[in-house]
Amino acid sequence: MSNSFSDYWDGRAKAVLTPNLITVGWGHGENSDVQRQFVNRAFEIYYESRNRINRCDNQAHRRLMLESLEDSATDGSGLWGVNDLKEAFEHLADNNGRWTDSSTDSWSGGRYSIFQWTLLTAPSSIVAFMQSVNEKVTKLREITEEYNSHGQTLEQALSNSQWSRLGNILETINTWGGKAKPFLWWASDVRDHLSGILSYTSTLADIHTGLTEYTTLTARRGLSPDQALASMAFKRAIGAVPILGKFYEKAFELAPNIRDWFIELQRGYQGRIEQQMNLRWR
Repeated sequence: MSNSFSDYWDGRAKAVLTPNLITVGWGHGENSDVQRQFVNRAFEIYYESRNRINRCDNQAHRRLMLESLEDSATDGSGLWGVNDLKEAFEHLADNNGRWTDSSTDSWSGGRYSIFQWTLLTAPSSIVAFMQSVNEKVTKLREITEEYNSHGQTLEQALSNSQWSRLGNILETINTWGGKAKPFLWWASDVRDHLSGILSYTSTLADIHTGLTEYTTLTARRGLSPDQALASMAFKRAIGAVPILGKFYEKAFELAPNIRDWFIELQRGYQGRIEQQMNLRWR
């Protein structure tokens, strides 16, 4: 029994094409092995991402991610043939899992691409989906660079005891973190990202709660930032920041080169923060 469109679209079934299920040229001959891998990789990305979204307990976050994934799955154009991933699933359902559409486009992958083969030919619908996903992963990379930049500013404020700057810096980190949320269907498992922190928003709340404790307690009791009570509260706020880096690190594990790049970026930042924390609070 073949799968229905809704089986594919809702993530209950993963589409897979083997040579005997493809009746058109791109699935046979030169480069056909890697071209089939490319197509099946697109199906795998959608299937795994849709199921990660389904497992997300936060309704608002789940909606943001689903809109982003479905945007990629409906990104395509053309007057005939199969033009986007949604239509690709309809095509498979209508043809008992076989691929008969002949419309194709070229894919060229680079070092940080989600599929790194230099040049191949594949169905137009699959190329459109993968290009859209690639753009979203690139956006996520840009967000991590912004996060790292503001993290370094946070480190400098901590090192120089510039207490008045810290709230603004944390708010900025919050903003850039929020920009990442729609793209996190790319991540491994939304529920488990923050190493015991229940959700992304609770991590941000922990940062702001710690900072609020710091400012409230120092003002109420007339304490200076060098005294122990303020130090403990501030350490709680700053101590949550590197966790965000671990969260982003998880988001890249489906693309090894991107993941390696980010781990190196994050490892350097986290090490500097921890060094400053050890110097200041010991």
